[in-house]
Parts: sequence; structure tokens; C-alpha cells
Amino acid sequence: MKFSLDALNKSLTNARKCKNLIVGFSGGVDSRVLLHGVLLLSQKGSLKSHIKAIHINHGINQSCNEWELFCARICSDYKINLEIKILTGFHKLSEGINEELLRKERYRVFNSSLDSDSGLLLAHHKDDQLETLLLRLNRGAGVRGLAGIPESRPLGKGIIYRPLLKFDRQSIEDFAKSEGL
Repeated sequence: MKFSLDALNKSLTNARKCKNLIVGFSGGVDSRVLLHGVLLLSQKGSLKSHIKAIHINHGINQSCNEWELFCARICSDYKINLEIKILTGFHKLSEGINEELLRKERYRVFNSSLDSDSGLLLAHHKDDQLETLLLRLNRGAGVRGLAGIPESRPLGKGIIYRPLLKFDRQSIEDFAKSEGL
């Protein structure tokens, strides 16, 4: 499916019930397109939710600080609130840092930022879905693991929504280029 504002608007149908929508903002093209699209839809009146962003700085190297500054600049330009969470202690570990550990910590932080009025929007897309399925197959996941990334699921008091799962990365990148992102 080709990414467009209309298609994103349809993908956000279930998220509309949330009083607050928090965009997980890494600064990468996927989350930037999601944030940009959500803000455009909000400006057009298609979304009535209060919009803000959250950035998680893993703190494992200097580039993490550069990404944090980039995200802060983008959110300042958009005039939206950015909540920055810094994970501590990882820079002291010489071994044992892996994507699974970092993912668990991100979700722990996301959980602490959600209340019953909040939905968290994450920018996982169709290519991420395929990668996840292949990794789970390789690890010998059971039926539940092979279900892939869900479009929504509860997290603490809130709900995670992944409105980009129907779109491939190329379509998202094409939109980013067309919008000058």
C-alpha cells in the first residue's frame, strides 16, 4: 500500500479515541514521517488528540546524544512537546548490550509514560514486520511468535498503535522526499 496522509488517517482510526497521542520519535525517517503526518492530520482537524513526542536516548555512544539534539530541534520547529528519556547504565556495560535488552528498556520507559488516556504511536512498517517474522523463525518461535508485530496492543495503562504496518519502507521514504523531510 502506498503511504499518503489519507492512508495514514485511515490507519489511525482506532487511535482517535485517545485523548493524548504520543509519537515514539527516534529521529529516523519512519518516525519522522509518522510525526509529520500526525501533525498535518491534527492541523487539518482529522485528529482531535493532544500530540506530543517521546525520544529515548540509549546513552551507549555519542551518536545517541546527536540523535537527541536532532529530535529536540525537529520538535521545537513543530512547536510540540518532546519528552526525552535517557537510559542510564548501558555505557558501563562491556558486554551484554543487544537489541533485545534495549527494546525491553524502551518499552519499560514507554510504559511509564502512558496513562489510560494515552496511545503510543510507533513507526514500525511492513519491512520491520517481515524482519521480525524472519528473526522469530530463525529463533524457532512458536505460533504466537509467528503472528508478527500487532497493529495495537495494551501497554500498561495505555495502548500501542502501529499505524505504518501496512506501508513498506520505500513508500514511506518516497513520502518523506515529497514533503522535504
